[in-house]
Amino acid sequence: MTARYVARRVFALALVPLIPALASAQNGSRGRTPGASRADTATVVVTRPTVIAYLVMPKGAVDTSADLAVLADDWNVAMATLGDSLEAHGIGIALVTEARLRVRMTGRRDVQLALDDSSAAGYVFARPGSAPCVRRRPAELDDVLRAARTLATTSDARTRAHCARAR
Repeated sequence: MTARYVARRVFALALVPLIPALASAQNGSRGRTPGASRADTATVVVTRPTVIAYLVMPKGAVDTSADLAVLADDWNVAMATLGDSLEAHGIGIALVTEARLRVRMTGRRDVQLALDDSSAAGYVFARPGSAPCVRRRPAELDDVLRAARTLATTSDARTRAHCARAR
């Protein structure tokens, strides 16, 4: 095992125990209306296979909670590492911290997703011409990279089947 491999696994696993802190911080900020504001919606334009990593955080929460600040720092480092690996395979990465996501692709209607329904962290796998695949949970970086490669190299039907199994 290389030091880089070990570091990637440590960063990914470090996120899991901090998710309850994020969930409790979110429960205190549930004053959102069902039609979330535009400020609470991220838009990602997909022009190639892309992994959209999300970690939903209430506005200003990082400034008021040491646990959330650590979580955000660890997530940023882990996503930078993941981004390097994805880019080496021709797969894009986008980071989102808003509660809602709009996925925009040429030739398709925008897809809107609520990211804070059941878990505060996860991934959306998207590629032009296909419906996005949502995984509502943290994952090890190797698993995300493997799923992204599958997304980038399989047919649309196989991608949908893979997405259905992964939920």
